[in-house]
Amino acid sequence: METFAVVFILGLIFIYSYITYIERSREIKWSGIAMDAQRECYRVSELINRVRANGLGFVERASLDSYPIKIFGNIGEIEVSFETLSTPDFSNSYFCSFQTSNVTNTTDFTFEIFGDYNVANEGQMVTFYKV
Repeated sequence: METFAVVFILGLIFIYSYITYIERSREIKWSGIAMDAQRECYRVSELINRVRANGLGFVERASLDSYPIKIFGNIGEIEVSFETLSTPDFSNSYFCSFQTSNVTNTTDFTFEIFGDYNVANEGQMVTFYKV
């Protein structure tokens, strides 16, 4: 009877440890996804600032297909959406900003990007052209 009680208690400890391990692994995975979205936001911000700083006629090609990205070109903000364990539908977002307030996709100042783009400095505007 005592042996059964010891084996039972050790089994409970093992199960609790395993469940805790699984939960921590999932948390680490989703934290990594959030950090990747943050990194992508800063990458787009640096792209816009670099194109703007290099002057009229400068064009840079960029592949932006990691996360859904929304640019608010008239206020200098970027939103990168990502999914997490609790919200598996891209309802979490990371925001960052850039230095200029004249960014467009030729038709609008607020637009979403996903895929390959040529980003051009057109004097007063930084413009995203889908490739």
